[in-house]
Amino acid sequence: MPECSLIVVAHAPIASASVKVARDILGDTGELTAFDIKLDCDSDERVDALLAELKRIDHGAGVVLLSDLKGATPGNIATRAHLMYPESSLVFGVNLPMLLRAINYMHQKHGEVAMAATEGACNCIVMAD
Repeated sequence: MPECSLIVVAHAPIASASVKVARDILGDTGELTAFDIKLDCDSDERVDALLAELKRIDHGAGVVLLSDLKGATPGNIATRAHLMYPESSLVFGVNLPMLLRAINYMHQKHGEVAMAATEGACNCIVMAD
């Protein structure tokens, strides 16, 4: 079965930094891509570029988009691309535990990877005593 692919869509340089740290920790991360969004970007151009990237990295199990902030430019770009690419799932609030969990579940289809990523993120958000 093909592996699910992952793409982090976030304010620059959050996507690149997150992907770098994940690779530093895990080594082989499979098809993992950073898609940084600059504040002054052309949103339509970035949606087109993101769609092209989704098609390039999808090896048959779909793609999970992990974005930093719903309602902000990266989140809006990710949403637009997700709505045009049926074999994708989109999760907001990307953090390192979410990304690491998603990488560890890439052997599943995109929907299951997205669910595992969400659970991983939520389980690691705790308030210290």
